[in-house]
Amino acid sequence: MQCTYCKRETRPARLVRLNDPLTRTDDHVVPLGRGGLDTKENRVPACLRCNSIKGDMMPDEWAAYMAANPMWWTLTRYQRHLQSISKKPLPMAHSAYILKHGKKAYREWVAVGCPT
Repeated sequence: MQCTYCKRETRPARLVRLNDPLTRTDDHVVPLGRGGLDTKENRVPACLRCNSIKGDMMPDEWAAYMAANPMWWTLTRYQRHLQSISKKPLPMAHSAYILKHGKKAYREWVAVGCPT
């Protein structure tokens, strides 16, 4: 089953490890905290990553976010955080290094002030 938002193939929770970004979840299109109902019509399949990023955004806010950030689903949370600190996209080499080395690379980058 595909994620409604990023179109990647998701995996049932029982077949994946904890916190796998492609774990299948049910997303409430109109969030419960913003007046949405817990009905079949208000739920769509979404991967854990998309559901986490969308949070409690309304459909129009989510569409605006995706349009403003065309590569939103490819970035790890470390990469998104570093981009928000540096106020510009990460150079490809830096982004690839962080993707490969994860939290350790992220901590090193933050420690030196996120140079580009």
